[in-house]
Amino acid sequence: MPTRPPVFKAPIGDLLCVRHGLTEWNAVFRWQGRADIALTDEGRQQAMRAAETLALYQPGFDVLVSSPLRRARDTAEIIGERLGLALESIDERWSERDIGEWSGLTTTEIEARWPGMLHAWRNEHLDQLPGGEHEAGMTARVTSAMHDLVASLQGQRALVIAHGGVLHTLAHAYGSRPRPFDNLEGRWFSWHAEQRRVKAGPAVTLDGRAVRRKGNAL
Repeated sequence: MPTRPPVFKAPIGDLLCVRHGLTEWNAVFRWQGRADIALTDEGRQQAMRAAETLALYQPGFDVLVSSPLRRARDTAEIIGERLGLALESIDERWSERDIGEWSGLTTTEIEARWPGMLHAWRNEHLDQLPGGEHEAGMTARVTSAMHDLVASLQGQRALVIAHGGVLHTLAHAYGSRPRPFDNLEGRWFSWHAEQRRVKAGPAVTLDGRAVRRKGNAL
């Protein structure tokens, strides 16, 4: 007899936020920030595999939202086509962190030009990169996007395609230990209406074939 495909019961959560697929700059550890870099062929394949995983989640998703940067938007459209979801909203507030002067540089170049600063930033001893977005501003815009979306869901479930920096900020804001997120990894979040607060849930990996890239740049 043919084996039926597994159906995964998704963890309790109102919103799943996922990092986009691989770009050329991701592959060579070149920092992107707000640079609008497209997916590679591998990145598109990652999105397709992630879509197949998400199609097994029951219940499914009702709302699809994306950052306006094309690496996120294209990931969202690939997934949405498989799930039968139109891209309902493209919200600037889900954009990646503005990393200022680091945009376009490799990790090696950053370490050479600003000795010790990358280590300090990764260990949360800096609130702002040279010419970049302040941590407080990043937190304010991302949490406002989160609260507006989850408060509007009315029992629906949302899928948001965004960025590693967004996920890091959300973890800080909603009580989860921050961690690096590779392409097509994400985290669940729940809206507690009575307490009017968001709580971080479990992390997920949607593309089991993706190679973990230690220290993957934003």
